[in-house]
Amino acid sequence: MRKWHYLLLTFFLAAVEIAFLPLITVRVPALVLLATVLSGLKVSSRFGFLTGIVGGLALDLFSGFAIPQMTICYGIIGLLAGLISVQMFDLGFVTYLLATLVATVFTNLLATFFSLAFNYLGWHFSLNLTELGQSIAVNLVIGLLFYFLFLQVMPKED
Repeated sequence: MRKWHYLLLTFFLAAVEIAFLPLITVRVPALVLLATVLSGLKVSSRFGFLTGIVGGLALDLFSGFAIPQMTICYGIIGLLAGLISVQMFDLGFVTYLLATLVATVFTNLLATFFSLAFNYLGWHFSLNLTELGQSIAVNLVIGLLFYFLFLQVMPKED
């Protein structure tokens, strides 16, 4: 898969995450987060950053956010995932699951900051540990499927 194909896939995942997943009444996975972490770990920090920017911007645009909070958050996550992959040896899906765990917590903390700092009631988070635990569990379970599904088709660094 070429890099622009993966970026288009990330944009499509953002559209699915905003348009269809809210119809499900249970906790849903953050598909763009999973794609961003995987691209940062398996390709490069630059590509992880770019994937996070594209996916986060798509989420912000589709959601109607005035402040590009998901763009900032996912861009940082993609960059950090790439830097993690350079600094430590790769344990395969274990590294991916640990990075997904940290990214899920980081996303919730940053979303809480943005919603409190700018008093944005459309997406008002509070630090609810039950919801955070459910988000972590769903992202880790779907993350395993996502990892094994997309690992073979990840773009290669030039």
